[in-house]
Amino acid sequence: MSTLQGTTGTTTLGHAKWAVPVPDSGSDDETIGNVPFEPGTVLQDTYRIDGLIASGGMGDVYRATHERLQGALAIKVLHRDLVSDESLLARFRTEAKIMAGLHHPHIVRVFDFNVTAEGVPYLAMELAEGSDLRSVTAKQRALPPQRVSQIITQVASALGAAHAHGIVHRDLKPENVMLVRTEDDSVYVKVVDFGVSKTRDFPRITVEAALIGTPEFMAPEQAQGASDAVDHRADQFALGILAYYLFTGREPFRGSSPVAVLYQVVHEEAAALRHFVGWPSDRTDAVIRRAMSKDRDRRFASTVEFAAALQEAVAVDLAQDAGASEATASSAGAVDVAETTFDLQASRAVRRPWRMAMFLFAVVCVTSFLLSLDAAKAWTTGSRSETAYRVVTEGAVRMLARARAFTSFSSSARAATASGEVP
Repeated sequence: MSTLQGTTGTTTLGHAKWAVPVPDSGSDDETIGNVPFEPGTVLQDTYRIDGLIASGGMGDVYRATHERLQGALAIKVLHRDLVSDESLLARFRTEAKIMAGLHHPHIVRVFDFNVTAEGVPYLAMELAEGSDLRSVTAKQRALPPQRVSQIITQVASALGAAHAHGIVHRDLKPENVMLVRTEDDSVYVKVVDFGVSKTRDFPRITVEAALIGTPEFMAPEQAQGASDAVDHRADQFALGILAYYLFTGREPFRGSSPVAVLYQVVHEEAAALRHFVGWPSDRTDAVIRRAMSKDRDRRFASTVEFAAALQEAVAVDLAQDAGASEATASSAGAVDVAETTFDLQASRAVRRPWRMAMFLFAVVCVTSFLLSLDAAKAWTTGSRSETAYRVVTEGAVRMLARARAFTSFSSSARAATASGEVP
């Protein structure tokens, strides 16, 4: 058997998660599961197998080329040893009929259903090249809120189209939503795997008491095994969980066993978004909680209505976050201006007393010099000593008065500076 190059990938077929270990180049390992077809095999003279994409408990998915049209597509093949299982075979046929009847840009299309020469059934499907949401969140954890809103809107549109045909997916989860590559790197979603869907035309293709779906993404009515109560509102509950998961990077209901998870689904409420996201999320949280209401009658009328409400709530919450950031920045700027103004005033208040002090000091020096001249003149002209003494004494009294006034002014200036007032 030829070896395939690449890395491990995941997808979902039926209701199981499929892991595909692909050997490195040059490896001789040929243990890639129950692989019925070698690369180069041609099915019904139409589909040439190019290589294995995914493998799991129910079957395999291959990349193939249409021999006449030369277009790339995917071939989904049921394992040979499961062909005798009537319930699995019925589910496989049902998926083919359901998906072939759904023509929607966000749903992977089925082009053909047939059996090989050995009697093994297969589907010819649209090839969606990209990554499922589980793989995306494994690398990025929580996604940006605007991106989440876009993804949920597109998934809701796909589910709405299925619901209009009386089809309930019943197993919506990150593994069943593909982010397809686009040339402009925009968000483009494809919903896959309607293998456990419930329809009006094929209502009983599984055992009545079986729980259909994935515990972490089940609605309460699913978790309680009430298959007759499962309708489009169960898909809305799962879509609400998916939104929560994409916003936070974690499922709202978690446990060490499926039973523990199912108990939470039925009886407990999810923790608020604000515990896990770094933006105001009250409106977004309220919308998701309504979609995840335990009472299905309290949920939105449709998945499309839920997605519209979510988109609006996210926009309002993010606008509030942006407004709060601007207000914080403006407040910080106002504080800086106030502090700068105060510092300038304080600086002026400190400089003014010392300027006055220098002026008064100069006055005292000049006065002293003039008094000395008066005293010398009185002495040299032969005036009596009493006259000279009087002149000097009066001058000293005037100097002392000025010194006291200067001391009082300096004290008041220092007090004004300490209190922030400008004299």
